[in-house]
Amino acid sequence: MRLWVVLLAALGVACAVIGTWAGEAPPPGERVMVVGTLVSLERMEATDKPTWAALELRVDEETKSSLAKLGDVVALHCIWASLRGIGLGDQVRATIAQTPSEPASWAVEEIARLGRGEFLNPGEKATVDLGSPDAKVLVKMFAPLGISCHQATVDLLKEMATADPKRLRVQIFDMRQAATREEANRERLTCATVLINNRYQFTIREGDKERKVEFIHKPNAEESTYNSEDVRVVVRQEIARIYGPEKPVEPTRPAA
Repeated sequence: MRLWVVLLAALGVACAVIGTWAGEAPPPGERVMVVGTLVSLERMEATDKPTWAALELRVDEETKSSLAKLGDVVALHCIWASLRGIGLGDQVRATIAQTPSEPASWAVEEIARLGRGEFLNPGEKATVDLGSPDAKVLVKMFAPLGISCHQATVDLLKEMATADPKRLRVQIFDMRQAATREEANRERLTCATVLINNRYQFTIREGDKERKVEFIHKPNAEESTYNSEDVRVVVRQEIARIYGPEKPVEPTRPAA
């Protein structure tokens, strides 16, 4: 279900949301804290000041209100300047408060960036692009190609995408090319990074232990935050989480 709201220009608040939620008026004074990921972000043409942004926020966590449910996508507008440091694909925490207007409306009292959220955001002009555009797991690797510390990651990602092209798409961007720098700027990246569904921070489970990894800078060195094989582990982990565990193949029985 999608919850649509329109710009509330009359209120001098940082962000404003208008509309009836799921066909019902919210209780007076209710506030809803929402954790979600920005899946759409567009700066609107400025006809006057302030400049506004059109946003879509996917609700990532259960709330205490039936008005914003897990998985809903909420459309809203927000003053552009209030999004400083917040961009497409970011996960945010927003407090939405009821406003005294008719029909029932909501305003975002606070908004804060939590980090990068889970988000499929394919890039353009990739140096290497393998796998199906319909795959639900997308890896975007940004690195200067031809450097040995990154080559192991490149090789294993190519291998994985070739072996499982329906579920995994791999886009590799050579950071020495101008087109890649444009894509890196769009992703707000300044150094070599591997994004898996928009994120680079993960927890790897090894038996009863957990280990945190960050797919940034160069891998495979003593001071690195990850090894190339960690990328393989996380990709497999994400495929299993999103698609579910693979069913064992039934052995073929010979005809009687």
